[in-house]
Amino acid sequence: MVVIDRKIGGLVPYRVVFFPSDEILLSLTKRLRPIQLARLFWTATELEDSSYVVKHERSATVCINLQKPPEDLLKGVAKNTRYEVRQAEKLGTRMRIVRNGAGANAEIVALYNNLASAKSELTKIGEGALTRYEGHSDTFVAYLDERPVCGHVLLRDTEIGRARLLYSASRRFGDRETAKLSGFLNRFLHWHELCAYREEGFGTYDLGGIRQDRADGITQFKMSFGGEVVAEHTYLCAGLPLLGSAVRAIFEKVSSRQRRLAREAGTASRASDLKQETAIPQSSGN
Repeated sequence: MVVIDRKIGGLVPYRVVFFPSDEILLSLTKRLRPIQLARLFWTATELEDSSYVVKHERSATVCINLQKPPEDLLKGVAKNTRYEVRQAEKLGTRMRIVRNGAGANAEIVALYNNLASAKSELTKIGEGALTRYEGHSDTFVAYLDERPVCGHVLLRDTEIGRARLLYSASRRFGDRETAKLSGFLNRFLHWHELCAYREEGFGTYDLGGIRQDRADGITQFKMSFGGEVVAEHTYLCAGLPLLGSAVRAIFEKVSSRQRRLAREAGTASRASDLKQETAIPQSSGN
């Protein structure tokens, strides 16, 4: 379990909990202080009739069992994905991968924001969106000819042995050659990560949320690594449900307004502090 404590607007205590167990989930919802909010991410438990729950979201993710031998893991990968991993390997010394390197956050933010400029459903982020996970995350950047081409940020829960993709971005909207090679490198980067975590004793490599539409491109991309689709739940809870509902209403109003302004301006705007604090991290997947 990963726990991060913050304050919304510098005033309202806000606890973020990732992968809470059944026991901890039930305990946390009963020990909230009157003005405290808590966001409980990605649990298999479905709470029933809890007066503290302000919002309940159902989702699904793709998880790869890292306890399998490497050859079995590779067999589970789709043929096309295996081909692209091999193509990336052929790049040899033109390619290198750095984990938690100096300046990695800035490079990933630049990649992500460049992608957000091309994809209206993504919102540009600042480095603060990544630094909040310091101590609980890893950044991986793949370089081609010393130029950052793709990067991933993963939440790392050493207690349960699970690593989950939070942010992913690549130069797939660059020139034709860069777009092609970034696709190879992005798949290779995922393969590199899951092998690294397996060597470190992790049991699960989590590719992050997928959509209900199995024909969706990002969903197909994540499922091509051969993992299992896992149902999950996320909750927004409040010690005083009326306060939680009010904060939620403000957040949704601000988010809606910012999305409208971003569309009108033709660019993605920077999210407000409230949105940055309460939003579920969304990886691009490509």
